[in-house]
Amino acid sequence: MGSEDHDKSSINETSIPEKILEQISGNREIIQAVEDLYLARGSQSSPGGASRDIRVLIGSGNDILREGMMTVIRRAEGLSPVGEADSASNCIKKADSLAPDVVIMDIHLPGMSAFEACAEIKSRHPAMKILFLSTFNDYKYINKSLKAGADGFLPDRVAGSELVGSIRSVSGGDRAVSPRVLEALLDRILEQVDGKWGSVLDRLTKRELEVLELVSEGLRNKDIAARLFVSLRTVEKTTSDIYRKLEVDSRGAAIRVFLDSNRELEPEE
Repeated sequence: MGSEDHDKSSINETSIPEKILEQISGNREIIQAVEDLYLARGSQSSPGGASRDIRVLIGSGNDILREGMMTVIRRAEGLSPVGEADSASNCIKKADSLAPDVVIMDIHLPGMSAFEACAEIKSRHPAMKILFLSTFNDYKYINKSLKAGADGFLPDRVAGSELVGSIRSVSGGDRAVSPRVLEALLDRILEQVDGKWGSVLDRLTKRELEVLELVSEGLRNKDIAARLFVSLRTVEKTTSDIYRKLEVDSRGAAIRVFLDSNRELEPEE
């Protein structure tokens, strides 16, 4: 990119409200992502005059996902799959040995953190491009990916045409972020700017709040299922959704968030 003044003027050419520009002015990763998405999404087309195919390495612990992407890439003009990796450490090794132009990396790769693997690949091969795939479009994943040096962020159920376009885009030097990911990013910014972040519990549905309240009362999943007249699997799925939305990884942590949020909402005497 050019100077910071150029960055600001470029972003201002979009329809992003001024209050959002002020909020993100200190965050270079978000500025870059927003600018690229609004100004460069049209660049996700096949680059003309390419002298050779774009070499792609696919990293995912999901065999079906890897095979599906391999099939899409094989059929795409100008793209060539050069290998697969089923763990983060293998991804690093194959990036070294195969020298791909683009590495597609599942954020949930087994082994070491995918973010650490991304940073390691970038430190060894600065010109190599990395596209992250994730089930979640949460802000924390997007932000960590950008900080690790990723060149793009896509949902793992991305359409074949969007995957191919994104590979071509990052290979040509642009960022590639799915519109769904952009929506999650801008929603978070709007919530911060407008002061609507409020209680963390606002992220939950009515049913999720019901389940969380029963969890906080010490009920087990099977007891919650009986109380709400739903299946045990439904309760387990709802509990998993609660953990994801509250950004916690345990029952105890979810209960603490619930209790702390309720204290914040209690009126002062």
